Amino acid sequence: MRRALIVLATSFLSTVALGSEPVYSFDLDVSPTDETGFYMCRATVTNLETGELVFGPAIQLSADSPANARSADGDCMSELSVFVDSKTSRVTAEVRITRAGTVVAAQRTSVAIR
Repeated sequence: MRRALIVLATSFLSTVALGSEPVYSFDLDVSPTDETGFYMCRATVTNLETGELVFGPAIQLSADSPANARSADGDCMSELSVFVDSKTSRVTAEVRITRAGTVVAAQRTSVAIR
């Protein structure tokens, strides 16, 4: 069974008019489904200061077809883009958090699926 697990706890800090943004962690789990060529991607973005779940999408996608998920809460927008490359057996994912249209956190990663 091929499975990729990416666990990132990356600090994203920026200054906005009301003060500094929180620190976020990004966890990503990508695993094959029972259907050949399809994968399930589960992501979790957590505010490390409060422990609050900010974004937690689950996306089923086929290899070689990009997939996206978005969520909005007031002026905060969370986005996940994921792509599984069957030729190189790699998953690439990017998460972005924007507030009032300004990117306050972004993480892009690419890892081999084993």
